[in-house]
Amino acid sequence: MTVFFFDAYIGVYDTLYVTEGGWEREIAFDRPYPKYIGADYGETIYFSYEITNRRFKEYNTHIEASVWRGKEKNLTLFSANKSIKPFENVTIEWVLETEKLEPNTNYILKIKTDDFERIVQMRFSQITITTPEIIPIPLTEPEIGTGG
Repeated sequence: MTVFFFDAYIGVYDTLYVTEGGWEREIAFDRPYPKYIGADYGETIYFSYEITNRRFKEYNTHIEASVWRGKEKNLTLFSANKSIKPFENVTIEWVLETEKLEPNTNYILKIKTDDFERIVQMRFSQITITTPEIIPIPLTEPEIGTGG
């Protein structure tokens, strides 16, 4: 039992924190639910990416966060080499201004290290509200019947 617990604990773990619309939420990549970010177009999204090194040796890697549309890279949000000491963590922050992308389009956030790649689906909705044209209705005086 101790061997299993210890073996399951050792490794490199990562978590993405996303703040959109004033709310922060956690995207843990070791959980099986879908990874998705949806926000209003024009909104600024704040990211905080935490990598934890639960190994006995230092973890050195290149980390890149980028936005893709299909097979085309649209933006590089962060790119740097990082070194994480044993049983410590590193937090990286970046910002995405959604107006740099096209509204109502599917995108992918890719977070790549030398050892793994994380994928998060993204979409930024722009709702166009049109007001109907107001057509005035002419007011007429009621007709008085000529009764008989």
